[in-house]
Amino acid sequence: MFKSENTNSLWTMNLDLKAIAHSWPSDKRQMLVHFLLKRHEGNPKQLLLAVLYDMLIDRTSLSSLSRLYGSLNAVCYEWQVYNAKRRKLGSDTKRDGSVTSSSSSLNSSSTNALDTWRGYQIVSQDDILHFVFEEALRAGMTRASIVPYVLEYVRNVTKNFLKLSERMNMFLVELLLKDKRYFELHQFLQYHILLDSKVFAQKLLELQEEYQPAYQLSLDMWYRLGAFPEMMRVLVSKRQVMQALQLVTHHSAVFREEGLKPRDFLRAALDMGRSSTFFTAFRFFQARNQALRGSASFLPEDECEEFVRVFERNFRRTAETSLELKLDAPTPTATSAVSSPAKEEAAAPSVMPTEHHSPTLKAPPIKGEAAAATTAAVGGNSGGDQEYQQDSDAKELAYHDELEAAVEQKGLGQEGDDVHQEEQLIVAATEEEEEKEEEEEKEKEHEGEEETGNEVVSVDGEGKDSI
Repeated sequence: MFKSENTNSLWTMNLDLKAIAHSWPSDKRQMLVHFLLKRHEGNPKQLLLAVLYDMLIDRTSLSSLSRLYGSLNAVCYEWQVYNAKRRKLGSDTKRDGSVTSSSSSLNSSSTNALDTWRGYQIVSQDDILHFVFEEALRAGMTRASIVPYVLEYVRNVTKNFLKLSERMNMFLVELLLKDKRYFELHQFLQYHILLDSKVFAQKLLELQEEYQPAYQLSLDMWYRLGAFPEMMRVLVSKRQVMQALQLVTHHSAVFREEGLKPRDFLRAALDMGRSSTFFTAFRFFQARNQALRGSASFLPEDECEEFVRVFERNFRRTAETSLELKLDAPTPTATSAVSSPAKEEAAAPSVMPTEHHSPTLKAPPIKGEAAAATTAAVGGNSGGDQEYQQDSDAKELAYHDELEAAVEQKGLGQEGDDVHQEEQLIVAATEEEEEKEEEEEKEKEHEGEEETGNEVVSVDGEGKDSI
């Protein structure tokens, strides 16, 4: 404002920033950026972003643009620190030179609002993305040419202790993916230049056919984000059932979500064709039922009847030596397919079993004529060996009779008993049989030594008489 001496009038002078920007020499545009950065009238942010766009189109050196990026991000950092302190103190009082912005976010893309901090324009990351980088792509600048400038801006953001915005992060990811610069993308993830997000993890998962490490990168990202449902869905789809179950406990609410019900895990385990995996998964959900409801049986809404039938047929019959997983045809029956709570509660383990091996059953004893033929075939030439073999066969028959009686007494041959109890009984009986055989061999060796000693004494006696 100034006064005219001739007319005694007061005049106000306004700067025409647009005319100044157009008349500014092209080799001194860095000074123009600093000039516009300190203006607060005449929409300086729009002009500032236009100057940055022209510098990008003209392929200005990275060092020059890096200094300008540093100036812009330094203002954003100071404003962010002040705003954080103000929120912490809960004070809304404005001071001289304070923020006069109608938005509290650094990522506002509005260029009409006068976002200033102590007289400086606040240029957010989304402003740079929308009005500089994306405009340059629409103007025909190649992705390969723009990637270095985007990387330099991202590096400068990190250098000034600012958090990279989600839009800027995904913009860089899209550039690298479209140019198939997978190795660079891998390195940026390893050095935590790029941010983790569910959208990013999904894109990595879709990339696994072209770049195999992308699958593991996506799982690691989901794990860091704590997105266990998404991670488990991927593992189940890959038939990695045990890895998925190891991520959560029995009490986890993740099994209530769609695609992660118990039947989904059991179906995937059954399709694998491995009996140990199906057995472990089934026991896991039985233990979960026991922990949540006090009963190992499944509810009707779980829709696990077919899997209960498979488990009953393959793991509850001692006569079967091969575990073939085959589904029954869905036929209506009067008997409920779900096991009784009492039996399931007894069978449910306190912890999740890690592996299951089918029991090794001994062949049934040979009786009647077959036993006599076998004894005659394996018998020795001497009568003593034949008698010993007959005694062994008789003891073996008696042992098997005792074993069958014990099995019938404890109900191990009936349907619904635990397979692990049968294994323990068979192992104990086998050890007892081996101990008996060792004792009999020792007694036989001792008797043979005594007979040999008597023969030696008699020979020595005859020699003395003859002498």
